Amino acid sequence: FVLPSALHRKTERHVPHFFTVQELAAFFLACDNLKPHGAMRARQLVLPVFFRLLYCCGLRTCEARTLRVEDVDLQSGQMDIIGSKGCRSRRLPIPHDLIELFRTYDSRVSKISPGRIYFFPTTRSECYKRTGVSIVFRKIWKAAGLKQGLGNKPRAYDFRHHFALSNLNRWIAAGIDVNSMLPYLSRYMGHSCIESTDYYLH
Repeated sequence: FVLPSALHRKTERHVPHFFTVQELAAFFLACDNLKPHGAMRARQLVLPVFFRLLYCCGLRTCEARTLRVEDVDLQSGQMDIIGSKGCRSRRLPIPHDLIELFRTYDSRVSKISPGRIYFFPTTRSECYKRTGVSIVFRKIWKAAGLKQGLGNKPRAYDFRHHFALSNLNRWIAAGIDVNSMLPYLSRYMGHSCIESTDYYLH
């Protein structure tokens, strides 16, 4: 039996947007100037920290937005990513430059939304949906006065590509054997094999 060509078409690899230092500075400045919006009274607190987590840790957007309060240990500085892609879970250290930000953020959001379920809530019992993250990213990008540039439109998921490539470049600059570090990066990013990590190394 010959499979119809529509079922085994070779898909083109998506080329992500790689952020410049100037774009990152403008984007996070726009994040920090957000205001409350409708029922989302903590929006101006949630989004700056949410996008910084994507940038600093390279999480999948679904991992960050569905992160529950109980999954983040602000005392030990660890967070648990539960049942992610392939039903795999992992425990990650929260970077030192994020842990104090997380603690301040959690204290402030808890006053606005006490007893919330999600670490990055929209309401007490809900988090951002996948399309919601894309929408707010584009709005912040536009508010920052940034343009699309050449190639594909910038996406929140591109922070994950940026994270992988930044680590690779940092190791090369420091003269560190990249091949010896890839298993650590692969584990941190939640991949089952190094081949999956290679996809992010452009």
